[in-house]
Amino acid sequence: MSPVRIKDNWREQRIFVRRVWFVTALMVIAAIAVFARLYYLQVLRRHYYEDLSVANGVRTVPIPAARGLIVDRDGQIMASNRPTFELQLTPDEVPDLRGSLQRLAKLALVRESDIPELIRAIKSHLSFDPVPIRLQLSESEVARFAVRRYEFPGVNISPQQSRWYPLKNLGVFAIGYVGPISASELAHISQAAYAGTALIGKSGVEAQYEKVLHGTNGYRQVLVNALGREVRRPGVLARQLHEKPPVPGDDVILSLNLKIQRLAEKLLKGHDGAVVALNPWNGNVIAL
Repeated sequence: MSPVRIKDNWREQRIFVRRVWFVTALMVIAAIAVFARLYYLQVLRRHYYEDLSVANGVRTVPIPAARGLIVDRDGQIMASNRPTFELQLTPDEVPDLRGSLQRLAKLALVRESDIPELIRAIKSHLSFDPVPIRLQLSESEVARFAVRRYEFPGVNISPQQSRWYPLKNLGVFAIGYVGPISASELAHISQAAYAGTALIGKSGVEAQYEKVLHGTNGYRQVLVNALGREVRRPGVLARQLHEKPPVPGDDVILSLNLKIQRLAEKLLKGHDGAVVALNPWNGNVIAL
């Protein structure tokens, strides 16, 4: 005959109550943890995640350095810079590159004949870097683009500096000139060093001393949304962005004497030939 077991209801009830309290305590702790996390995310870190929801990424925008001056032996400026506006295109943000350029041509902002070369130059740049497609816009051209801006995603007007020669053609063969960076030139220079830069020395001192005059570009980080457009708003993320100012190019001081240079050009006017005047004591070029 098997032994008879007597149930201890009181003991079983106490065990059940303990289990209920244990499960309840776990649920309360879990609820507190969830509430604390929600409070942290939605209250303490609200501004951070607000910015993060709008800004899906950070883009580095180059800040071109001011080109160095070219002056004569007495410090008179022969090549300087002055403010201007240029039309820039960011390849990543343009859905139809050829179509956008053709529409810009209809507004007389680029030339139809330049479109193939522009496309080659644009494709040779980094896709997220703004590419200059038209330099030195006039006020009327700026206004013409501004009223149709919404038709051209990825195309913007940017304030820049253009090269200025206050003495006009005086000493032009010695000084040289600058011009837009071509696709072939881009293959032989550092894209990072020239990001956002439209001009490069083409001849004369401008080309010979390009590395001296060019300077070092800076940069600034900007918030961008899913469409790649810059988001301008204050917040935690905005305060964490970095900016490095550009370093201007060094000035080049020539040994030219402008009085002798003017005289040489005046005497040579209307004649074929060249004039080179040297200082016999040190070999300095005083007219060219």
